[in-house]
Amino acid sequence: SFPTRRSSDLEEAGFSKIELIALDDLKFGLFDKEGEVEEVSINGDTSFKKKSVFPKKAAVRIQYHSFPENAEEK
Repeated sequence: SFPTRRSSDLEEAGFSKIELIALDDLKFGLFDKEGEVEEVSINGDTSFKKKSVFPKKAAVRIQYHSFPENAEEK
């Protein structure tokens, strides 16, 4: 999935504190896609650029859209 690939990219860059957070907010028929990233924060900062520099021990949180575990297709 896309969030997992992003997590792997960050691990390869040296980050070790990566948390994937499933939002469980999707319902069938809505526009957001499963695995679509909602927000990435590094040490609580959500405003950064591609060339920004952070310590490798920075806490990375990737929030992404997902279906609730008990959702059933209709």
